[in-house]
Amino acid sequence: MPGFSDYLEAKILDWLFKRTASGTPPNNVYVSLHNGDPEGAGANELQGSNPAADGYSPAYARVQVPTDLDNATNTNWSAKGPGSPSTAQKITNQAIVAFPLPSGAWNQPAGGGAARAILYFGFFDAGSGGNFLGSGKISPADIGVLVQAGQRPSFDANQLAFQVE
Repeated sequence: MPGFSDYLEAKILDWLFKRTASGTPPNNVYVSLHNGDPEGAGANELQGSNPAADGYSPAYARVQVPTDLDNATNTNWSAKGPGSPSTAQKITNQAIVAFPLPSGAWNQPAGGGAARAILYFGFFDAGSGGNFLGSGKISPADIGVLVQAGQRPSFDANQLAFQVE
């Protein structure tokens, strides 16, 4: 289910109720793509290096997007604003987020085959490995996007919305 990851939820609860420092905020977040619901731990991320893996996507890699320095700086991410429902708060990307140019169809089934729809995006705090921070659904919901060789997947400004209710 899109939203905060298990890792981030635990950090917030520790900070709020246990007065535990949350550590230094990341200088960058890394946008990922997923062929199924990432759940709370970042599952179903596309795989860029193993042709036998489910979700094989030649040349796939997470995309680095710098975080802003403070609430007054809205260079890479928008100011917080109302979401839907109106009790929610959301933040969106300010610039295009472009993935590497695919050298083959992305999100192939294990062992190869035709591309399948990519349904979710996610956020990590590292370019590989790292901590999964949360996710959202790619619109149109339940349809997602197909990525073929030579078609660079990207999100236009304000397309990546991270919402907290």
